Amino acid sequence: MTQQNQHQSRLRNAMQNAEQAVQAAQQAQQTMQEAEASANPQYMAQARGQIRQAGHDVAQAAEQLRAETQASQERQTAQTLEELQQSAAVLEGLEEETRNPRQIR
Repeated sequence: MTQQNQHQSRLRNAMQNAEQAVQAAQQAQQTMQEAEASANPQYMAQARGQIRQAGHDVAQAAEQLRAETQASQERQTAQTLEELQQSAAVLEGLEEETRNPRQIR
């Protein structure tokens, strides 16, 4: 029973980390939008750093969640994994956009 409780605790922790990673990804996206609107190079650089960190956090959370998921819990964690994958895709797109900045006329 103790082993099951420990696993549930690790899974709960992994779910919390995943939710935080999704929130960090959303915040990074908002920061990038604000940085683009300001056209401030320093703010843009900070936003790119936040995007990279959020991408790392999303990948790490997804890995942790997959490692803690057992067959009986797959449905429970599938939605969170999907949110992490969507966040990762958005962050990759934002990072790609910042590598190739648009010309301002």
